[in-house]
Amino acid sequence: MDNCSYKKILKLIIIANLLFFSLANLTNIYNIVGNILNLFIPVIVGICIAFILNIPMMFFEKLIGRIIRGQGTYRFQAIFITIIVFIFSIYFITSMIIPEIANSINEISTKLNSVDSVQSFLKLHGNLKIFDNIGIDISSMIDSAVNFIKKSSVLYASTTIQSILSLTATFFSGLISLFIGIVFSIYILAQKENLIEQAKRLILAIFGNERSEHIVEFFKVVNTSFSGFIAGQGTESVILGFLFLISMSLLGIPKAIPISAIIGVFSLVPLFGVAIACVYGVLSIVIVEPIKALWFLILFLILQQLEGNLIYPRVVGKSVGLPGIWVLFAITVIGGFAGFLGMIVAVPTMSVIYTLVERFVNNRLNRL
Repeated sequence: MDNCSYKKILKLIIIANLLFFSLANLTNIYNIVGNILNLFIPVIVGICIAFILNIPMMFFEKLIGRIIRGQGTYRFQAIFITIIVFIFSIYFITSMIIPEIANSINEISTKLNSVDSVQSFLKLHGNLKIFDNIGIDISSMIDSAVNFIKKSSVLYASTTIQSILSLTATFFSGLISLFIGIVFSIYILAQKENLIEQAKRLILAIFGNERSEHIVEFFKVVNTSFSGFIAGQGTESVILGFLFLISMSLLGIPKAIPISAIIGVFSLVPLFGVAIACVYGVLSIVIVEPIKALWFLILFLILQQLEGNLIYPRVVGKSVGLPGIWVLFAITVIGGFAGFLGMIVAVPTMSVIYTLVERFVNNRLNRL
């Protein structure tokens, strides 16, 4: 047996042993990897924030250059403005959404007290004998439905001291990670060109010329897809939120500001996000003024047509270059696998896959 064959067999044996060991200790490895990733959460958060803030930072950097009309870079001024806008946006969104959800829960809790009276009304005044004659026990069905509403409602969930302390610890831990992530993002944005160049040199040193070109090209596709999606979807969400705010204010629909903010935030999730926000808006308004909830639903349908046929194609357009059927496929599959976060990144992720597959197919067909 020659030396080359011996090395290949040895590699296969090592890989097989590692694979067997990993499968036998999958739970332990999962916990270890999870603990390691928890240590890097602030860094990961910082990278994600830097990637998102790079889009407005480049805009402000060009804008400052046009206003001042001087030579040189305005990176630090642009970073400062971007961070201020970012923090203000987070504060505005949280100050609108969290109090609104809390108020809605309180309102719903008072309204749910009338569930028992509705139940009694149905039993006393409903013509239940018709159903009894055909063997359907409507009374027990009403009791089951009411009990399900009560048990499934978060309003009747137990709030113990332990859960409060746990939520408080989680909140402050997330706040600290967010703060450290913002600090990391500032350093990344300030030195992004140097970091990109260092990453390219490292990839070239490890993988060589040919493979490094493919890797760099892959990251370019990822950057193009995600940047285009974030810029287009963010702009479209802001426009949609302001449209609802202006329209609801003119029609006198209550809770215009918080519901518009919620619609703007949830519209970042393609297809399903705005629908979820619409359901929440209807439920919030129907508690206060049921007739205005109908007006809100009509307004939602009109603005959705305007957004889908005019705003979205012009603002987002072909920023991700993904056909509609693959958008639905991505949100359904990736969203079902990774939850709410998966629904947000599903479209740009699918756009990357679609672009790479399309390039692969074109290259293979050109060689035939």
